Amino acid sequence: MIHLGIKSRVTRHLSYVRSARVHGRAVRVPILFGLGTANIGDTEPCVDAAFAAALKLCSGTFVDVGANLGQCLLKVKTLDEKRRYVGFEASLFCSYYISRLIDENRFTDCLIIPRGLSDEEKVSCFYFSDSADPQGTTIPDFWTGDATRASSQTVFLDQGDAAFERLGRPSVGILKIDVEGAELDVLKGFRETLLRERPLIIAEVLPYFEPVAGSSVGDRTSYEAKHARASELRTFLEGAHYSCFRLQPGGNLEKTWDFTMERYDPLSSNYLFLADDGPVSIAKFASEYKSSMH
Repeated sequence: MIHLGIKSRVTRHLSYVRSARVHGRAVRVPILFGLGTANIGDTEPCVDAAFAAALKLCSGTFVDVGANLGQCLLKVKTLDEKRRYVGFEASLFCSYYISRLIDENRFTDCLIIPRGLSDEEKVSCFYFSDSADPQGTTIPDFWTGDATRASSQTVFLDQGDAAFERLGRPSVGILKIDVEGAELDVLKGFRETLLRERPLIIAEVLPYFEPVAGSSVGDRTSYEAKHARASELRTFLEGAHYSCFRLQPGGNLEKTWDFTMERYDPLSSNYLFLADDGPVSIAKFASEYKSSMH
């Protein structure tokens, strides 16, 4: 028997493909240098149900901002294999990995763009802890204390409206955002698209509170900065006539603009932003969401 420590070190240097099932469908998952196991298993039932409901109710391109290792891509393509998918990812390693994932599964009508998004085109820094860090961010000092990201790389950030103008302005039906604090910047960059297309938005918004090791008190500077960004996010979306609902286990939706939580809970940090005058009513979405949870 190989000692677990030795086995772990060896695995980190190997590349291979594992079989898995997502939504009951067989998929091939590349494991590159030990990275990619996040694509094996179901860890976000609320998000899965929201995707299923959105894909059933909305036509148009599925836009994935913060694609990471393609967790969202796998969910979309196993729910609706013909849906057009466009993903943006600042990490060059993750962008390469998703390209491998697409090739291994022969997914069609997929485009992965190795750039992050913001409210303007610019060169910026991407802060991360490892090559596939799902909590990598383009927001300086978003993570503090023990959560500080020790590594960084220079990346190009595009502006959403400009990027889609270059792509021929495809119809956008669903916008998924998971960018560790940069939600406001991404949405500002999509201002014209939001007003024109009225897409349904599914986004993670992290709590203001960030615990400090050995203390029940969070980092105050981080708290205030996150609170200010969340307040501006609300102002921006309300100005675009969107309402906010927290995705909850059990198929429930909580109407709220309060992102304050005492700790990070992956089951309570995902939100639906729905245009008040959009093509999908909250009643229809709520019905499909609850149905998809069972």
